[in-house]
Amino acid sequence: MNRRSLLLGFLTLACFSLSTVLAEDFSARVAKFSTREALKVGNAWRTDIPDCLKVTLRSSKEIPGKDVFFKAYFYDANGTLLREQTGPSALWTGTKKGVAEYTMPDLFKPGQLEPVYLALPEDVKKMKNVVVVFGQGDNLAYDVYPNTKSIDAFSFAEKDKLKKK
Repeated sequence: MNRRSLLLGFLTLACFSLSTVLAEDFSARVAKFSTREALKVGNAWRTDIPDCLKVTLRSSKEIPGKDVFFKAYFYDANGTLLREQTGPSALWTGTKKGVAEYTMPDLFKPGQLEPVYLALPEDVKKMKNVVVVFGQGDNLAYDVYPNTKSIDAFSFAEKDKLKKK
């Protein structure tokens, strides 16, 4: 292999890697979490749901929280959809403004990790998997909890957009 071919191959790989990084503006990671804080389920504040899911979100660009897409899909062991939820659950907790309702950050700052929460009420007690989708427009990220299955095992509206990545 001559130097020119080697250099061309390296530049092609570098450009491909750069375009891949730029296309991944968002990330989401789901983990089990316990809290004593009140979580909003429907229209009621509940303190009797100690287990919830903490979803850690990241954006590579500054974007208002009101401008992002967030949806969670809860599935049973057979892959049957139990519930879909638009937006995280509200949490009554200490904030910079004192004790207040917190759902989504007002502003995502580049690279900063931001936690949001999903309550696990009675209608999802049989939940075995959750798919969380986060992002803006066609630029979406996802996570499956627990990380034992791929998104191919589930049916949800944004799946085609995610598979094109």
